[in-house]
Amino acid sequence: MILPYQKIYNSKNLTETYRTLSTKSIGILFLFALFMSSIGLVQVTIIMFVLVAFGFLIFNKKLLIALYIILLPTDGIFLQEYNIAGIININVAINFLATISLFPELYKKRKLDFFQKSSIYIICVFVFYLIFVNCKNTYFSLMSTSQAINRSIYFLFEYLPLILLIKLMKKQGIIKLIKSAIYFSMIFLTISALLSPFLYDLGFKIGAEEGLEIASLNRYGGLYGKGDENSFGIFSAMIAGFILSIFENRKINHYEIIVLVSAILGVLLSGSRAAIISIVFISLYYIKRNFNSGKSFKLIFFFSIIGVLLAPQIGKVLLRFDTFSSQLETETSSNRIGKWILYLNHMFENPSIFFHGNKSIFSLTTYETRRAAHNFYVQIVYDSGLLPFILLIYGYFKFFLNSQKNKFLLKPFYYIFPVLMETMTVSAFSLLAYAALIITINASVNNKKLI
Repeated sequence: MILPYQKIYNSKNLTETYRTLSTKSIGILFLFALFMSSIGLVQVTIIMFVLVAFGFLIFNKKLLIALYIILLPTDGIFLQEYNIAGIININVAINFLATISLFPELYKKRKLDFFQKSSIYIICVFVFYLIFVNCKNTYFSLMSTSQAINRSIYFLFEYLPLILLIKLMKKQGIIKLIKSAIYFSMIFLTISALLSPFLYDLGFKIGAEEGLEIASLNRYGGLYGKGDENSFGIFSAMIAGFILSIFENRKINHYEIIVLVSAILGVLLSGSRAAIISIVFISLYYIKRNFNSGKSFKLIFFFSIIGVLLAPQIGKVLLRFDTFSSQLETETSSNRIGKWILYLNHMFENPSIFFHGNKSIFSLTTYETRRAAHNFYVQIVYDSGLLPFILLIYGYFKFFLNSQKNKFLLKPFYYIFPVLMETMTVSAFSLLAYAALIITINASVNNKKLI
């Protein structure tokens, strides 16, 4: 007996249906949200969004799954003050409905390859890390019990659909659905970054914080809610790398060119030095691998046009490299390496942190409140001790060893390098979820037509 959700996922015309229905339906949905918020009806917008998503659950699950992937990098879209009953935002509702949609897969046995298992393992590790931190913070009175429970439940519903989608990755239709949703998300996030100063006035949640600081630096992260502008920039670099890895194997279509342009623009809008470095290394890697073909010259020509059209913004971003040398100083806490050293010194002075994480707020020198370590691996040890860190490194190590034996159609360097840049220079880890998706997409295809 074929269940309704299996028919949806096995549809042969999934890609064509998605591009016609999904782009229009979801695009109209976001335009509607923009219009309603512009006339001050933010909570009505959230309710309507939830109702439409519920309609997707009943009538067209593929649109619900696409919406889940599109919104995965965001954190509620609207400011917390507009949440329904104080806790329900758009992401909460979408995550819950996506979990219901995919729930049959939880009890269904499927043969998973190594990379599906590895991706699920890594996601499980950082979900464990997030929940462990909430429990630890409650134990040491750094967070209320109710807040810890709410946050833990939120994380479970946020990442469980992702795990279930990875289990389904062998289905060709699922791969194309996820890939199209990732593309849509990139375009959506770049547009939101362009409109950042205007969206905040309409009640949208710009960035990971409740407030907005649009300074003279002209750095914008839009609705990207899993970190700051640096995370958004590196996310954009990862998507650009993914597109280039595809371009290495086949001619990219017009839609993918738009996504690539959106990704490059996202990097520039973020003003992130780590993102710029990622793009440079990815591009040089592409040119080196394709130097004897016309593809490398096409990429150089493409970047030349981008350079001419976006020269003013590129100039602003490059100005941030004037202070790059200060990042290597070790006698200050105002740069990344200085913060790493400060955190490590604090942990060695308080070795119990290595067992259970911090039990009090660590204030950096003259700062009154805690500042991020700007390194996920330092941060994860500080927050939760060595156990989650060891589990994560173990997953990395196994993936590296097995990836050497696997002939990937798409070279992992294109999208793994930005992940390493984010985790080494930012305390966020948001790219791990998307990288897990791309890794399993890559490992699940061996035919250029499937990508």
